[in-house]
Amino acid sequence: MNHNIIKFLQMNRGNWVVQNNFYNLSINDALQANYTVQNTLHHILLQSGLKNDDCIFSISDNYITDYLIIPNSQNTDYDTGIIVRDNRNFKISRLYGKFLLNNNFSLMSYFNNDHFQIYEKIWFEHINLRLKIQVVKEFGHTILISFSSEIRKQN
Repeated sequence: MNHNIIKFLQMNRGNWVVQNNFYNLSINDALQANYTVQNTLHHILLQSGLKNDDCIFSISDNYITDYLIIPNSQNTDYDTGIIVRDNRNFKISRLYGKFLLNNNFSLMSYFNNDHFQIYEKIWFEHINLRLKIQVVKEFGHTILISFSSEIRKQN
């Protein structure tokens, strides 16, 4: 079983207050946004009968971005696999990529199609403080950089 992936996804559950800073290089514009999201970890969608560690996981950010995580390799230092990103606020709604989850629970992902490439890193500085960076490239040129800090809101 992919214990690191399960632990990482469980750490993401809850209500988060988000401070997001964007810089759009293509139009030389900066934007700040504050909002709240609720992350939900959906149950394991599929468990293969062939191996105990073949599972598909799903996580949703308030129905803005959904991720499907399909692990294909794990060892004591990291897990790797395929990640599918559905984003309702982006020109291309579904992207396929690869992920690397380190044993310190930092997730790095890379999505690529013919036009866009997205690099993301998500990590925890504390159980209640999550940080994200994102770089979006179009035809190999950086067009958007984003950094967000997210604080878990206690219910």
